Amino acid sequence: MAYSSRFTGNTTVLSTRYAETTNGGLAGLLYVPDLPPGDSCVQETAPHVPSSAVRQSDLPPTNYHLVALAPWVSDRCASFYLAAARTDPVRAFLFYMPEEPDSPPPADSEKWYIGDGADWMAKTGYPVFAVSGTVGDLMMQHLSLYSGNMTVVPYGRNISALFLTDTEDYLRIWTELDVSVPPVPLGTWVYFLIVLGVLLTVISATSFLMHFVQARRRASLRRRVIAGEVNLEAMGIKHLTVPMEHVQNFPLFTYNYEPDISCPSASPHGEPGRAIWYSSRARSRPHMCGIYRGDGLPTNM
Repeated sequence: MAYSSRFTGNTTVLSTRYAETTNGGLAGLLYVPDLPPGDSCVQETAPHVPSSAVRQSDLPPTNYHLVALAPWVSDRCASFYLAAARTDPVRAFLFYMPEEPDSPPPADSEKWYIGDGADWMAKTGYPVFAVSGTVGDLMMQHLSLYSGNMTVVPYGRNISALFLTDTEDYLRIWTELDVSVPPVPLGTWVYFLIVLGVLLTVISATSFLMHFVQARRRASLRRRVIAGEVNLEAMGIKHLTVPMEHVQNFPLFTYNYEPDISCPSASPHGEPGRAIWYSSRARSRPHMCGIYRGDGLPTNM
């Protein structure tokens, strides 16, 4: 491999529109979009963009994915770079501010405004990122070294001898961007729903367990009662009642009492004028006997 570098951190996301990633990354051949010929931006960006930097004309005549790289020297020149990249199969655009060597400004900084605002971020057809000035200058420097054929690029002859390539073959820089979405903190209502869900789950599980245990115990008690091992009425758990339809089906018996209806006769030595009487008004009641006295009033016996 002729050249390889890896840069991490110090990256600002300016626009994420249409950032369709493949396995979590964006990749393509690195190049610098073309500015309008004769425009003043060509002279403004010349100190930061070498004339040998890879352009669209230096790439293979196939529809490869591309990653654009350009310095942000003014909002006007940046708009020209963005417009030129729209006509190419660009997967991502990398800007850098040469006067910001350590880290790029945040996305809401006025330094990224074009015209009166940052509306351009919502109108680009590709994601736009910003790197520090140091990283951007280093990438641009290496990009200017890999714009020719195998005879002029660094280690080109060694690579050609190793892989038996033609001297007119291309050797360009392939760039990969690892894209990851930072976790979004959950809102208060989400935590409330989580707590509510946990409580409902615990209550439901407890209720189900209690009903299950009670059902098992009732089934066990039913088997013991049927087997005669437990007397619910004797234990005072449940008083047994006989249904009315069973009571109505009980056989009915009428018990009659037939007493001796003979009454003692009047004694031959009894008093004159007495007579014996008896009554049998009801068969279910004992008979009554009496003696009439001479005065006409009965005497019960």
